[in-house]
Formats: sequence, C-alpha cells, structure tokens
Amino acid sequence: MIKVDVGQPTLPSLEATVQMMENRFQGTSETLNDGVFILTTTASASSQLPRYIYTALIDGKVYFVFISADDVATADTANKVICSTISVTK
Repeated sequence: MIKVDVGQPTLPSLEATVQMMENRFQGTSETLNDGVFILTTTASASSQLPRYIYTALIDGKVYFVFISADDVATADTANKVICSTISVTK
C-alpha cells in the first residue's frame, strides 16, 4: 500500500518531524535528493505499519509517502520505484 499525506507541520523543522517518525516507528533515516526528501526505514513486514516513509517540507507543508506491504519484498520493490522517480516539481 502506498499512502500520501499532506498537511501543516506541527513540529518546527523537517529534522524534528523525521525524528518523531523514527521514534514512533523505530526506524533509521537517510537524506535523499540534496536534502529535499528524508527516507525512514523501519523493520515492518506488515501492511499495518509502514516499512518506508518519505518525508519532505515543501512550501510550508509537510509531505509523507508511506509504503507498506504484507511482505518485505513487495515493499522493497515499491520503494525502489518511488526512490528512482520521486521529485519536486513547481
């Protein structure tokens, strides 16, 4: 499953938002696309919790892309496609 959420940030920075996601889902993060996106990876192997979370702060809004699946291989495949194509257009 891929889910996209967009909204007003409730924390003061992208880094604080990512830290909250890391703590909530027990994940680790890496920066992508020159700091535009941060990818958090978790140990989830269930569609109930995200395996991958892309986070971006663009024009004052926070964007999340959540990827989950009932098996790791499916989530990994979806992540590879998103990672290779995700970008910001204005």
